[in-house]
Amino acid sequence: MKRQVCMLLLILGICAQNSDGKYRLCVTESMATSDSCKTLEAAESKFICVKVIDSVDCALKLERNEADFGIFTAEEVILTSKFDIKQQRICIAEIRELDRETEDFHFTTVAVVKESFPGTLEALRGKKFCHPGFSKSQLWTDRVLKHFERVVLNRSSTVGCDKSLRTAAEDELSALSTFFTSACRPGEWVVDNRLDKKLKQQYSKLCELCDSKNGCSHNAERDGNQYSALDCLTKKGGDVVYEAYSYVQKYFGLVGGSARSNPENYRYLCPNGSIEHISMTVKPCTWIQQPWKSIIVKDNETAPGLMSTLEVWLPTNLRLKRSSKWVDTLRIMITGNGNKLVIRANKESLRSFILRGREIPEPGTTLPCHEPVKWCTTSDIENNKCEWLRQAAIIQGIVPELQCVQGTSQLDCFKKIKNKDADIVGTSSNLGPIATHFSNLTTVMYQETIQDGHFKIVAVVNLNLTASNMSELENKKACFPEFAGLAWVAFVEAIRNSSDSESKVCPYDESMGTFFASVCAPGSKNQLHSSVDTDLCALCKEASSGSSYIPFFDEETCAATIRNKFYDNVGALRCLASGVADVAFINSYNLSVNLQDTMLPKDFAQKYRIMCRNGTKVPLTAIPDDDCALAVVTGGEVVARRNQSRTESRDLSLTLLELDEWFGYTSGYFANIFNLYKPFNNTEDLLFRRETLGFLKRSEAMESESTEAYEKLKRNAEKCVHPKKGSGANGTEAETTVLLLMMILSLGVILRTNSVFFQV
Repeated sequence: MKRQVCMLLLILGICAQNSDGKYRLCVTESMATSDSCKTLEAAESKFICVKVIDSVDCALKLERNEADFGIFTAEEVILTSKFDIKQQRICIAEIRELDRETEDFHFTTVAVVKESFPGTLEALRGKKFCHPGFSKSQLWTDRVLKHFERVVLNRSSTVGCDKSLRTAAEDELSALSTFFTSACRPGEWVVDNRLDKKLKQQYSKLCELCDSKNGCSHNAERDGNQYSALDCLTKKGGDVVYEAYSYVQKYFGLVGGSARSNPENYRYLCPNGSIEHISMTVKPCTWIQQPWKSIIVKDNETAPGLMSTLEVWLPTNLRLKRSSKWVDTLRIMITGNGNKLVIRANKESLRSFILRGREIPEPGTTLPCHEPVKWCTTSDIENNKCEWLRQAAIIQGIVPELQCVQGTSQLDCFKKIKNKDADIVGTSSNLGPIATHFSNLTTVMYQETIQDGHFKIVAVVNLNLTASNMSELENKKACFPEFAGLAWVAFVEAIRNSSDSESKVCPYDESMGTFFASVCAPGSKNQLHSSVDTDLCALCKEASSGSSYIPFFDEETCAATIRNKFYDNVGALRCLASGVADVAFINSYNLSVNLQDTMLPKDFAQKYRIMCRNGTKVPLTAIPDDDCALAVVTGGEVVARRNQSRTESRDLSLTLLELDEWFGYTSGYFANIFNLYKPFNNTEDLLFRRETLGFLKRSEAMESESTEAYEKLKRNAEKCVHPKKGSGANGTEAETTVLLLMMILSLGVILRTNSVFFQV
């Protein structure tokens, strides 16, 4: 009776839990448009939209009490459970397909063997393996698709990792090829097409049972991969197949239709090695039982009221129609088309809900003998995003696994990678030349960005400056965002491409002090930037002395940190605005924002101009075109140690490509679990730049003008550090030889003077 009264009150809008009487539902772009959210938020509605990026964003909003409930897939529930330390999140309902509403799981997987199979997993050694295959449209994760084979190989101690010669992905293929005599394991093994083809040639026995041995594929157009995998068992000599239970039932005529093969000749193989008769087993042993998509509530206090509200407005009796448009909108948002809301009899914690059919994987268990890829982060919140990514990758089944290593800054991460305390870090192109030169790091992948995300280096000068080209800036006073960064090497390249001798700017990490009358280059005294103590900050001190700015310490005017007023692009503009400098070289990205800096004079934009390469001047408020800029390059990259083995480098590349495949912009069915490039916890530019669209391999750099230009810029900068013999920077080879002989002769005189005989 009490429950009926509460339901009546809910209809009247009195019994809602929240103070505004409305429950806040997490919605993504794919779930709801702005118009549908307006419809949902009608005056009499009990629900409102809370826009979220992905399931992680929803989980964080549930934690912060900014949302009340959300719709989560099984993988999303597993991921959220990893961070629900106090087990506060509650599962209250499932969303099931209408024609399968009595089934407890979305899908289950089974293994089927021939009737003569003796049992035990070890008895599979030397047998023939059939698999439904891998595809981008597959609704099973790699962890689900590889679950059977990983269990079998681990229990038989067949996984023989060779980190020096094989990538993690190849180790799994090698183990399968060793354990099974032949197989059909179709589809994409690795995301690198060229390597995938090579691996299929190398491990061709894993394609021998396929309809197309060369293509390593089933005849999916004829019958679909699931039925083709069963044909592999019954018609092509296979001994075991890993398969969806629903397809096994249909194939052997156990539900609807005629049998394609006699079920009496086959058995279920259980994870413990026992066997069960197909035709006599109602509920067979399974390898994985996948929970349905579910409704997750922020806490136990919110759950009862929400459950009652949903029962009123989305009744289990679908014949009960309601005319309110917002109710129809709510139903579409929550259940979609052709699905039904099933309220659970008992509320469950996320862990309890998942563990009914799935394991919750822990780090270090996917491929234990392979070291994780250590990702360096620069702040607490970036490390937090990395940890969510790490767990998402483990749930997806990506190998090698990730490990997050927190540093204090990008430069500190460069040092950690150089010292082997970390493996990779995503970095802005502003710092790429520093990573290359001072830490001996190399590009693993480029962060491919939209055109607006490209970096343009420009020169900003006083309106009255008479210089008409870059060479005429010699003996002027120059401000740089950072010593040896992108703006630095872009100017060096501009001078090297002019009619002047490159000797004026090479070697580039020392020459600015002679080319310009004075320089402000934060970081030039920092050992993370330079191997020598080079003081190129005299202009910083001069600019500081004429202003109200007082550094924390004397050396702060040369520090490459935000504590230094003259650090970064806005800092270079402040240096120029002090009136003691003639030019500032900056990245024009975010220039409009930097011009609003409160430390800049209000009339700064009127007094200064961008000086293009050809000497023309354009307003600071204008967007410089590519021909005006000194350099136009991609905005980011992922860097690692240069001296890694080919296998280690390939592991890093494959890991990044896998992450992009599953969590990037083209990840399809799993797009909602985690977004690699979008904001995390309301913060942008974590791990990658916000404009990143995906990765571009070094071998593909020529396909993009911005990445090709960046690669060339860094390459030429290194040549400028170590000029070839005969270049203007080091003089001729003959001059070098003469100098060497003079030194030897001088040394001989000294030695003879001390009665020591020296022969040349």
